[in-house]
Amino acid sequence: MPRFLIAFALLAVTAGAPVRAQTDDPHWQVSLSSYVSEGDYGTDVSTRFTYAPLSLRWLARRGDVTVIVPYLDVSSDSTVVIFRGMPQPTTPQRMPTPARPGADPQRGAATPTPAPTPTSIVQTETTRVKGLGDMAVAGRYFLIEGGGWPIVDLTARVELPTGDETRGLGLGAGSAELGLQLSKPLGRRFITLADVSYTFVGRPEGFDVRNTWEYSAGLGCYPARSLLLSVSFEEWQPVSAGVANGRDVLASATFKAGRSLRLFASAQFPLSETAPDFTAGGGVGVRF
Repeated sequence: MPRFLIAFALLAVTAGAPVRAQTDDPHWQVSLSSYVSEGDYGTDVSTRFTYAPLSLRWLARRGDVTVIVPYLDVSSDSTVVIFRGMPQPTTPQRMPTPARPGADPQRGAATPTPAPTPTSIVQTETTRVKGLGDMAVAGRYFLIEGGGWPIVDLTARVELPTGDETRGLGLGAGSAELGLQLSKPLGRRFITLADVSYTFVGRPEGFDVRNTWEYSAGLGCYPARSLLLSVSFEEWQPVSAGVANGRDVLASATFKAGRSLRLFASAQFPLSETAPDFTAGGGVGVRF
């Protein structure tokens, strides 16, 4: 998976893909994490971004469902939009046809006040905004559970437009993602990881967006039974039309402390101009 929000999603893959809940295992997991990202994201100026999601996951024998509530802290003098937990550069807005005051530029009819349409952070000096972002509900169904075959999971994710788009904290429209996650153990210490998905994006006013795809492929290693280290290559298509694809390398670690505690950390290394220059973070999950 790509992008900084995807660091969080891939950590979920590496932490849980080879493992299936049994009847005597915990059925819930609460996770709190925080990631810091900084870069120009393909623009001429810098954006510093903190993403702190709180998630609640229900674990079942054949799958799981997760609710994600993100808190965002963005400092930017660039033109970016927060989509799926990461700043992404926007394409220039089309200039409207000149119209008399109070007129609708599309219809020419007088309106009391124009509808608010900003869906991105557009600044001439550095400004900091904080608040809740777009909430998400994600699900995973365990399609194939190994037995000599790769482990295959079907995934789905719905993004809800709960972030304030007038302050750049959300897209201003919902989205829905469908995907596949694959993993295959190689002996007792190594595991291959792969992920591919396609996102259907809503159409906010005043902002050109497109449906997006993404994929990742990597290798994990268990230097100890309770520790998983992984490295993956990621590529993704930004939501803004006309912006070049992003690519990076994601390194992550997941530590399992007993049945209840999970610790995880990650760092990303850019391979394209639209990828962040720096991303790192970590978190903790508790199962019960």
